[in-house]
Amino acid sequence: MTNQVRVVVATGKADRRLAAAARELRGGGPLVRQCLDALGQQGLTETRKRFTEHSRPGDAFWKRLSVPTVILRPGGPKIYGPEDVETKRAGLKKMRVSGLLLDSLRRGRPGNVFRLGDLEVEVGTRDRRAGVLHGGGMTEPFVFDEEKRKRFDRNVSKTKRGFRKPRALKSGKRRKWKALGKESPWNAFYYVWKNVFRKWAKAGRRAFVPARAIVEPASPELMTKLKATVRRFLSKIAGEGR
Repeated sequence: MTNQVRVVVATGKADRRLAAAARELRGGGPLVRQCLDALGQQGLTETRKRFTEHSRPGDAFWKRLSVPTVILRPGGPKIYGPEDVETKRAGLKKMRVSGLLLDSLRRGRPGNVFRLGDLEVEVGTRDRRAGVLHGGGMTEPFVFDEEKRKRFDRNVSKTKRGFRKPRALKSGKRRKWKALGKESPWNAFYYVWKNVFRKWAKAGRRAFVPARAIVEPASPELMTKLKATVRRFLSKIAGEGR
């Protein structure tokens, strides 16, 4: 006579959980939507973070600002010559003039993309400048309109450092000052670049803006975070139906 033990495995509870998980995944249920939402937010946050890092003056990922861009960028310090261009460049952020492009990488802001699909999420920006820059840079006609001329006059000094604008002999011709045995107070840098900008605008020269990787592939660190989020929600989904 042998002793026998009969084990009956009740799979009803597990079956219900699996069925609930299948319905959740197939139909894009609440937990799936929450998971996609969390993944999208993580991706968008990472993109904003990278954009902010690359826009710093010392970050080498994006090319540094050109001399014309620095000269015409709003704000000080006052420029007297090439050394002041370098000083100003060292304090300027890239792609951060109005802040609209960076702001478009914030959920709900103008130009932002945050779309949930069935089992996918799409995030980014639809800002026109972002698309053109990300796709390989752009060229556009150089314009030296009234606004830029006024900005140029605010940013670049007509007179040399330490000189005041004279009341007489306002001509920029140095020979008149030389004849009087005086140093001309007029800043050559101002007149050279103003003439350059006028010629560029008249000739229809195109200003080149190099490509910028606005949205980058997910980093290994981000992928680790995304996987952890998926695992957390899959555990919740598998626990449904209890």
